[in-house]
Amino acid sequence: MESGYAVFDKDTQRIRPVAFGDLAVLCRANDGVKKTAAGLRAFGIPTATGQAGLLATPEAVLALACLRRLNDPSDTIATAEIVSLADSQEPEEWVVNRLRHLEAGGDSRRWLEEGASRHPLVATLAGMRSRLPLLAPREALQAVMTECDMPRCVLRWSQSSAVARIRLANLDALVGMADQYEEICRIAQHAASISGLILWLGEQAGAAQDHLAEPAIDAVKVLTHHGAKGLEWPVVVLLDLDAKIKDRVWSITAASRSALQVTDPLKDRFIRCWPWPFGPQKNVPLAEAIASSEVGVRYRAAAVEEERRLLYVSMTRARDLLVLARSERQLSGEWLDTLEAPWLLPTDEQSPLVLPSGQVVSATRWVLDPIEREGATSTSVETIHWFKTPASPTPRLSLVLNPSTALPPVCTVPEKLHIGTRVKVASGADMGVLGSAIHAAIAASFTDRSMPLSLEEVEALLAGFGVGESVSAPAVLGQIHALHLWIVERWGEVPAFAEVPVEAITEDSQIIQGRIDLLLEVAEGWIVIDHKANPQGADYWDALAEEHAGQLATYKTAIERATGKPVRECWLFFPVAAGAVRIDFLASVPTIRAGSLSLTGQNADDRPPTSH
Repeated sequence: MESGYAVFDKDTQRIRPVAFGDLAVLCRANDGVKKTAAGLRAFGIPTATGQAGLLATPEAVLALACLRRLNDPSDTIATAEIVSLADSQEPEEWVVNRLRHLEAGGDSRRWLEEGASRHPLVATLAGMRSRLPLLAPREALQAVMTECDMPRCVLRWSQSSAVARIRLANLDALVGMADQYEEICRIAQHAASISGLILWLGEQAGAAQDHLAEPAIDAVKVLTHHGAKGLEWPVVVLLDLDAKIKDRVWSITAASRSALQVTDPLKDRFIRCWPWPFGPQKNVPLAEAIASSEVGVRYRAAAVEEERRLLYVSMTRARDLLVLARSERQLSGEWLDTLEAPWLLPTDEQSPLVLPSGQVVSATRWVLDPIEREGATSTSVETIHWFKTPASPTPRLSLVLNPSTALPPVCTVPEKLHIGTRVKVASGADMGVLGSAIHAAIAASFTDRSMPLSLEEVEALLAGFGVGESVSAPAVLGQIHALHLWIVERWGEVPAFAEVPVEAITEDSQIIQGRIDLLLEVAEGWIVIDHKANPQGADYWDALAEEHAGQLATYKTAIERATGKPVRECWLFFPVAAGAVRIDFLASVPTIRAGSLSLTGQNADDRPPTSH
């Protein structure tokens, strides 16, 4: 960072100085990720890591201490944590205060709630306790953060805006975990409580499931070599290159005596386990003999090859600069030696690498002295501002917006058509499952339109969804044929795409994710068709059109934003009720800033197996 190393910015297509967000540090194991991130933070370098440890951060400890004090005023440990973190009090201070309170005959449960030693946060929590029976666990946690003005408190610990944003994001992540707890209770039909939330959070921390927040800030990314697969950064630093290679002779592995068969994936496959029988003993002659046997050599070769592939992946994550961090006492190691590339270890400060192909690559050898003084590379001090959250904050929008829940715009139904013959449905049938089965059958019929769907295939699909007795397979197949005939008569032999995934970002920064049932590509643009298995007759089609107009309007805007071509018509097709309606929009449809559309797979020439 201090050298001003220049990297190429793919967004601006220009050369610029490297930033923290351009750097990634790859470690061998999760423990290394934690230690490396902690070491960087100690020097004021902002870091981002997806590792566990959220509940061990100071901001999460303070938030949970306030929640515990609210829930149980006798939790004096929580009170001590509050004064220690909020006011940086040493134990000698609050212990003396506690003893004086008890000697004066004060109630142990009301310590710091009243009197001359009254603490503002503890007193605030005491005032909130009357509302406790009315608050759900998530609401209680959020109320604690708001009433105690926790963002302002945790921002006093930071002099860097990047670190401050990480702390605020961690508080948001803690609220997200409370949401997750309530959802688990809802699914299991258990009562959610504040005590239950506190216990559940402790269990999550013990299982390393309390992941730190990863806000979009200018920070060094710290992760494992395995976790870097598929990613890229301008500058990548590789650690732990001297790691030992561990083969799987003495471990549990899956083995196979024959090639994988798709129709019977477990055939000739078994679990292989050779337990280590020698306890803590090392250099056992028998183990050495097994290591040199045919099995041992084979497993060692497989481990070396796997480690070589992983190192290749790690080294190719760097776009501009690759840094190999090595110990001066041991320049190489088992892992780096798997490359069989001694030319990769320059000994001079300015010694270019000569590749086996003869190509020359510039390289620099740095010898780094340890830095004893903390903060030697810290960022400059910044003024951080925070505005207190209003008493009644505006409800937050969900990140992901389901198109089916989009608000419907004003619309009309200029066309209503009867298509095919109404399908009879058995009494008591699950219409949701039946609708999924019919959707699957219609999608299968568009995989290769030159090979019409057979009756046996429709029967297999309905049976697979468990609705074979609820509806007649010939009737469903007849409706599919009627749909194809209608499309050809109205638009001709146009390309058709079934189950098209679409994603878009609204003006409110919500992510819309959906799947279009059927998309036709016509000369003038697109035709959107959405299937609804609702069995109601034509008298109800206007109401159904109004109900689902928001979904179609969202699809329309996303398609136009992603392709630049207009959507000419939007239709609802009712395969059970044997009809279709066209919807026109009179009001503005949702504003979308970006969108993507994938038209691969469903219109391919290679038809999937007849079992679908």
